[in-house]
Amino acid sequence: MKKIYFIFLLILCSLNFVFGQNYLNIKNTKTGVSKIIENDKTIFFKINGDSAYNKGVIQQIKDSSIVLYLPDEDESSLMEYKISEFAAIRKVGRFHSIIRIISAPLFIAGGIELMAGTLGTISPREIDPVTHQKSHQGPVLMVLGTCALGLGILPYLIKARTYEFRKDFVLEVKNN
Repeated sequence: MKKIYFIFLLILCSLNFVFGQNYLNIKNTKTGVSKIIENDKTIFFKINGDSAYNKGVIQQIKDSSIVLYLPDEDESSLMEYKISEFAAIRKVGRFHSIIRIISAPLFIAGGIELMAGTLGTISPREIDPVTHQKSHQGPVLMVLGTCALGLGILPYLIKARTYEFRKDFVLEVKNN
């Protein structure tokens, strides 16, 4: 009976070794805190020598390289980069994604209200025939439009957490 348990344990260990997944471990060298990034996660990355971030979805993490799907590229959408080539990774979280989705309509509506308020302020104000008072909708629309536009643009000004590998962080591949 002990032999059967030993063989079963050996099979489970070998399956874990064969089907074990690699993951990226970003470690802060000052505090020792680690951040784990797995397959099928969207990252923004910068390669050594580049000045702009590229968007990529991690398809496969190998022992010394990463295969990324690049949705913004026209030619070859799958690219393999060595771990040593990465200069920085910016990981966009759920907070940024949700807030940007919510703020997009505010951005558009704020722009429209601001334009309508500006036109209403510049054009001569009409006098209401019932109350004989001037209309003040132009300045009100300008203020509402400015507030909505400001709230709509705010999430785009807040940057996601950036891990720069030549300064405080180390990028390594680990296996479960």
